Amino acid sequence: MNFQFIKDFLSKKKLNLIFFEQLITSGTSFISTIVIINLIGLHSFGIFTFYWIFYLLINSIQNSLIISPMMTNIAFYKDNEKMLFVGSVLLQQIIFLLLIIIFIKILFIIPFISLELIQKEYINSFIFLILSSQIYQFFRRYFFSQKMFFYSLFTSFLVGLTLFGLLLYNYILNQINIKEIFYCYIYSFSITILFCSIFLKNFRFSIHAFLVSIKENFKISKWLFLTAILQWFSGNLWILNSGLILGPVFLGAFRACQTIVNIVNIFFQSLENYFPRKISEIYRDSSIYNMKKYISTINKIGFVFILVISIILSISSKFILSLIYEENIVSYYYLLIILSFLLPLMFINYFYSFGLRTLKNTKPIFISYLFSSSFALIASNTIISNFEEKGFVFGIILSQLFISIITYLGFYLSTKSSKL
Repeated sequence: MNFQFIKDFLSKKKLNLIFFEQLITSGTSFISTIVIINLIGLHSFGIFTFYWIFYLLINSIQNSLIISPMMTNIAFYKDNEKMLFVGSVLLQQIIFLLLIIIFIKILFIIPFISLELIQKEYINSFIFLILSSQIYQFFRRYFFSQKMFFYSLFTSFLVGLTLFGLLLYNYILNQINIKEIFYCYIYSFSITILFCSIFLKNFRFSIHAFLVSIKENFKISKWLFLTAILQWFSGNLWILNSGLILGPVFLGAFRACQTIVNIVNIFFQSLENYFPRKISEIYRDSSIYNMKKYISTINKIGFVFILVISIILSISSKFILSLIYEENIVSYYYLLIILSFLLPLMFINYFYSFGLRTLKNTKPIFISYLFSSSFALIASNTIISNFEEKGFVFGIILSQLFISIITYLGFYLSTKSSKL
């Protein structure tokens, strides 16, 4: 088995910066979630999680429409054209934010959501959270696209440091509640955006370039956008229904277990920051066969590595939960075990998706989430109502299997014609 790509990964300083940046980003998310759970309790955290699920939906849509096309397509632009392309993507981001404000206002006035899970006094602060996080994420990925890894590292550090400082400040003042937590995030992102704004002078703008960028990005985003919506339904509809049917405490407990598993996002998100561009470059400079071989090599090694992590997390699930959280969460240890063994499936799915994006054939990704989300829409409420927690576990496992199998088949068929 060829381990050369691992040696290359570890030997390059820029890749170490990418990994360290993601370590800070994921570490901030992990620690802040633990702090918030222990400060406000499972019930309030369940309500917070309800809002956070919609936050993740909007971030996912941003990734499909703005970030992923930028990270993939920038490899095909010459150096003197890159800032025109990035400036055009920034204009797309601004338009997207205006639409998001309208979307949120409409969504939360629809009377279909449990009053126990939604409290409308949080909506305005939630909107500011979305706006500030979107701008921050754009600049963060801009730094990656320009290989300015140190600046991305610095902004992630600044967000984390500010967030923890504000959480501590509000705790000392005895003002920890959901609204104040939202504002802790808002101020953290906003302060970082002020630093990032000094780089706006590098951006170049052109109506022609803007229109061309929309056309080029649409080739990738047309299916990824629909996929993002379906992805949200395929996974989060199960989670939302679990909160509505089983209550905020179960929803909070699931999110608490999910937070522990998300430690692996330090690794997963590092992949997203480097490999889409790397795979595109291999395809551009070599052949579809070499791209396929590269993806296969990484998947074989990475699958074993992630499986070992899954086994460790499952064996020590009760100990980990009792160490990090209050004792009343330990009874939900089985959720941590299930989530741990979904990690290997999620890992290999990443690289097949990267390959399909490079080939500009993201339709199979869309189809995989169409199957998964259709299953969730049709069956999640009935299954959870009848089988409660066991039904929820069954649903999230089957949803991930749908996604992984169909994405692999799409990648296999897309590369089948390559010469060996």
